[in-house]
Amino acid sequence: MDPLKRIDELKTKNQKLCMLTPWEQQYLTSLVSRIQKGRTITVRQNQILQKIETRLSDDNILAIKNWEEQWSAEKKEIANICAKYYMHENIWYRDVSKRILNEPEWIVPSTTYYKMCENKYAKKIIKAVREEPKYTKGECVCLRATAKGKPGAVTTGQYHQLKNKLLFVIDTLDHAVNPANGAKIYLLLPAGGTQPITVEERWIKRFKKTKGKK
Repeated sequence: MDPLKRIDELKTKNQKLCMLTPWEQQYLTSLVSRIQKGRTITVRQNQILQKIETRLSDDNILAIKNWEEQWSAEKKEIANICAKYYMHENIWYRDVSKRILNEPEWIVPSTTYYKMCENKYAKKIIKAVREEPKYTKGECVCLRATAKGKPGAVTTGQYHQLKNKLLFVIDTLDHAVNPANGAKIYLLLPAGGTQPITVEERWIKRFKKTKGKK
């Protein structure tokens, strides 16, 4: 089929579906301009055009509609957990994560969702946030001997200040930053203090009162 007709069909479809990104729309416009100047499109340009056609194919549109029908509060919650993790990492999926957090009604495309939320790191983050906390609100805990200078723990200086000190569990946070076992984050208030600290579950334990000598 003539490239101009192909592009015209894509633009007509996109007017109804609004599926193409701004870059893809601009790409089609630039191809029209090139063809109207009497120039042919290159092999690479045609390959990109074919990818856009695949995105707007009837099969793909049906798959998207099915995914949107399957979208649920649970998937939305998981996407939010992963988005907060990636924003903290500041390496992968930053733009998508921003959109998830800033546009609550946005349905994350299936391919993006599976890449973001089904990898082994994301699964550990999701588990850390969603599993039941080992320590409940108001419970008394203290730092483990290993809780200094480790990811999700406390600094060496904080450890020496809080070593063997009573810490009250205020709450757990709705995100995690380390894909590891016991990475649920707790908000803790040191006894006699006014400034809470955050520590991961793996670095705390139940506080046991030392028995005095008779």
